[in-house]
Amino acid sequence: MEPAFFCDKTSSERDLAIYKDGGRRSMKKTVLTGLFLIVCVCFTFAGGGGESSGASAAKPMLWKFSTGDVETTAEAYAALTFASKIKEKSKGLITVEVYTNAQLASDKESLSLIQMGSITGSTPNTSILSSLDPAFLLLDMPYVTTSQQELIDILDKGFGEHLSNKLIKAANIRIISWAVKGPRVVYNYKQPIYRLADIKGMKLRIMENKVMSRTLELLGAIPIPLPASERVVAMQTGVVDGCENSLAVIWQTKEYEVVKYISMTNHFNTPNTVCIDSRVLESLPPDLKNLVLEAGKEAGKSACEYEAKNNSECEARLANAGLKLNTIDNLQPFSDAVKPVLDEYAPQIGKESVDLLFRLKAEVNKK
Repeated sequence: MEPAFFCDKTSSERDLAIYKDGGRRSMKKTVLTGLFLIVCVCFTFAGGGGESSGASAAKPMLWKFSTGDVETTAEAYAALTFASKIKEKSKGLITVEVYTNAQLASDKESLSLIQMGSITGSTPNTSILSSLDPAFLLLDMPYVTTSQQELIDILDKGFGEHLSNKLIKAANIRIISWAVKGPRVVYNYKQPIYRLADIKGMKLRIMENKVMSRTLELLGAIPIPLPASERVVAMQTGVVDGCENSLAVIWQTKEYEVVKYISMTNHFNTPNTVCIDSRVLESLPPDLKNLVLEAGKEAGKSACEYEAKNNSECEARLANAGLKLNTIDNLQPFSDAVKPVLDEYAPQIGKESVDLLFRLKAEVNKK
């Protein structure tokens, strides 16, 4: 998943600068072996609190969190906010150092480091977590959800806990926060998209991703996998007619300078998480464990609000820059066209997870 960038940094980010300082230090992966030994000591030290009756008897702990993206992404913001809140709530018993921009490891690599006990947490998206349990593939499917708030409500009604329990069972990793960033859109220089026929034959740059490629083919577009670094040149030279991504990326990369239209196709809505080693969590005294879960919940809520605000600001700025933004009155034809994607992956995902998500979706939308 490509990182989403936001328009501006907020005062909340500046309040978290003390944690970001640690994340900006240059650290090469060649020192991971040494880091592994150091953090293992911290891990063992932290585990000692499991037999105490309360937080007052626990010893100070240092947890290292890794995120593959820059500080201004929702997932990094969630991790940094968690670090701030848990230090405050635990009265300094737990200090979380957040290393951004893959300075410790990529999000995919971090999962192995958590399982080894080398780090305590990370911020992978559900695409990455699907390597541990295929149920996570469901949130990668097109048009499963089409807005940030819809997905937040579904996760809050129990689907988040459902997936977290699967992850604990598969890898001893627990999800304590969800950073829901909102759906992706199509931007191009040919024409706006109001109906399914408008996207037919449009050459769109995508990541090298089988689900994404199959989705755009079913919509009638021509998917062209290219590195992110080649997006602008590809549009300028006519290799592609446009791309698909988040509003924040379009603004931050200034790709709005080479396109005219942004259409709210809302075709993918893949969230990120803040994950923690469940063995570390379960080793804590009950009151301290509750503080960690409370801080995680608050951090996730804060990150989603931060993302919603930045998306709104970016949308306004793109409109002011002369882009023509349009919503699509009826997304059902788009959703119907890509139904074969979910049908193909449903056996792998599992009937239990598919049925639960759509039952909760119906409750959220009161259908």
